[in-house]
Amino acid sequence: MKKLKVLTVNGQSYAICDPQAARIDDGAVTEEKTWSSQKLNSMLGDVERILDGIIAHQNELMGGGV
Repeated sequence: MKKLKVLTVNGQSYAICDPQAARIDDGAVTEEKTWSSQKLNSMLGDVERILDGIIAHQNELMGGGV
């Protein structure tokens, strides 16, 4: 449950929570979990670097320039 705010009334504190709020969990891989944009951006950068390497290798094998 995502805590949104703490409300204090007459010295008594209450946590205002949203049980439906999205939970960011970069460590879990399930359909029910949400990843942060930083995690997604990092993963896409890794994939892009790998694909660039594959294309460069393919060009070398085909006799083309880099």
